Amino acid sequence: MECFCERKETYELKVEGDVGADPIWCNQCGCNLELGPISNTLTNELIEWVK
Repeated sequence: MECFCERKETYELKVEGDVGADPIWCNQCGCNLELGPISNTLTNELIEWVK
């Protein structure tokens, strides 16, 4: 997952609900990450959790 960190990648994620944004964030720089590179099942579960 690409973010704004110096290395352009993160392995430390934060899951946090936010209206209008995907629930995955870089724990280092705070960048909101798209749900694209994860499974459809996990994507749907995260979307339901956010609701």
